[in-house]
Amino acid sequence: CIYLDIPWYLKMVWQWSQVKHRIWKSKPEDILDNIEFHAFISYSEHDSDWVKNILIPNLEKEDGSIRICQHERNFIAGKSIIENIIDCIEKSYRSIFVLSPNFVQSEWCHYELYFAHHKLFRENANNLILLLLESIPPYIIPSKYHKLKALMAKRTYMEWPAEKSKQGLFWANLRAAIHVKLLGSKKIAELQI
Repeated sequence: CIYLDIPWYLKMVWQWSQVKHRIWKSKPEDILDNIEFHAFISYSEHDSDWVKNILIPNLEKEDGSIRICQHERNFIAGKSIIENIIDCIEKSYRSIFVLSPNFVQSEWCHYELYFAHHKLFRENANNLILLLLESIPPYIIPSKYHKLKALMAKRTYMEWPAEKSKQGLFWANLRAAIHVKLLGSKKIAELQI
């Protein structure tokens, strides 16, 4: 099984290096100008109902002041999944990881965490938000998630409150954590032409 992953891993590293090369050629002052989204959301497909019906609608209120990057609506057809992941993380001010037992069983979530972790160290920024949807017993976290274990041990993470009375504070804290003034949508549309 490990031998079958080596070619895929090498292809992923090659695509990652190509995307990174394009990004490194850009000027440092252009980095914030290239931000299109307040946050990229990484989650397991098993948690998609909560993400689509609770998380995203509560962040993207009617006023449109917060823009969320979600793979189903922001990945570009024809690009490889890896390139889409890297582009979306790079175009987002923060990356939100919806953690649950399902998350640690997903291969794609592992890669999204890997790329966001690299951005964290490259930019020396505080761009990761760990959101604990469900408790994750340490014994079910695979060894390949050593970065997640380290992040959870060193960083503060947000926990989804089961009590409805505490959810208002949760949303206020999450919105505050991802808030940044982005370019107007008109300017983004001009840049994409």
